[in-house]
Amino acid sequence: VFAANAFSGWSFYFTPGNVYVRGPAFLVLPFLMVAYPVWIAVLTVCRVRACKTETERDEVRKLSLYMIAPLVCLVLQVATHGIQLVWIASVISFAMIYINIQNRQIYTDELTGVSNRRQIARVFSRMAETLGGARRMYAVMIDADDFKHMNDSYGHAHGDALLIRAARILEDVCTPSGDFIARMGGDEFLILATRERGEQLGLLEAIRNAVSIHNRTAGNGYVI
Repeated sequence: VFAANAFSGWSFYFTPGNVYVRGPAFLVLPFLMVAYPVWIAVLTVCRVRACKTETERDEVRKLSLYMIAPLVCLVLQVATHGIQLVWIASVISFAMIYINIQNRQIYTDELTGVSNRRQIARVFSRMAETLGGARRMYAVMIDADDFKHMNDSYGHAHGDALLIRAARILEDVCTPSGDFIARMGGDEFLILATRERGEQLGLLEAIRNAVSIHNRTAGNGYVI
């Protein structure tokens, strides 16, 4: 588009006095610039529906928000003569996306998709700030029984599949109540939860029930 405009001046051009002038088809370029992020937003919505875990859905939603700044700046740029905001906003948005992805890689367990042990201290401090009065924090340590035997008997691919399934079960149980899940390493997981005094935790029983349902319906041998 810009290459064609350089020869035709149909979108914008500069006079011999180096004055910027909008061409007869100036609005075509902003339209294309809007159409692209809108199309990306549509793909993002489709991607959110395809996500299997709340962690993935949350990540995709955050990435989709970075289109807002360039779109707002584009409207301001079209309405105001002589200022360039879109490229600045786009660069900032791309930098934020890159930082978000880097943080995701640093603080997320690569195999299961839940947080890793680097994230524990940060979340613990944040949750501790909400304590006081009647609010208490609970920590739950969980591991898979005979996990080493499963790896030795069936192979590490079997063990990896079991860990992934265990993480999904914990997410299904903990996400509705906003509880934090992290993989400590190996087959060990940590859950941090806060509850009001007198509020039944119910977390352990919910996990036991979810694991029991999985084991009754698992046809692939991944009994947990």
